[in-house]
Amino acid sequence: MTQLVYHPAFDPYNALLRTCRLLDEMAGGIDVTALRVLDFLLLFPEHLASVRLSPALKGAVRRLKAQPRFPYDRLPTPRALFRRMAAPYEAAVQTLVSRGLVDVDDKTGIMRLNEGVVPPLLMSLAKLRNKEEADLMSVLQQLGSQYSAYGPDGLKDRSHLDEFLYDAV
Repeated sequence: MTQLVYHPAFDPYNALLRTCRLLDEMAGGIDVTALRVLDFLLLFPEHLASVRLSPALKGAVRRLKAQPRFPYDRLPTPRALFRRMAAPYEAAVQTLVSRGLVDVDDKTGIMRLNEGVVPPLLMSLAKLRNKEEADLMSVLQQLGSQYSAYGPDGLKDRSHLDEFLYDAV
């Protein structure tokens, strides 16, 4: 499918910035798969309402009152959109790893930001955007710390974005 109009969901550079934003919030690092789910929810916060959450997080999501950021776009279903976003997201992650801006533990799959290596301009932009959307980032940080990515109660299942049946848990 060709795309005639720009959309940040399919932009690897935008995915790179979103990944830096999320990793800046996740001080201890986060699983790569969970990070991908959180990346989707960062870009489309209106889908947080359909994620199965604890009562405390449900209240925080309700307080966000997230409206669609792209109200005039005709996008596919969230699951199809999540799959289509995979290639640009992987390109962004590979760029971050190849430049040494992030470390990924081969055994655990945990990704961490190398703050000393990340260009100051990129970090300042990530921190500025995080400050502008502090409530959303707080919810995403709690999601990333409370739930695993895998299994029947993981982020993939709770968000209905990806299959979890064959996860090794």
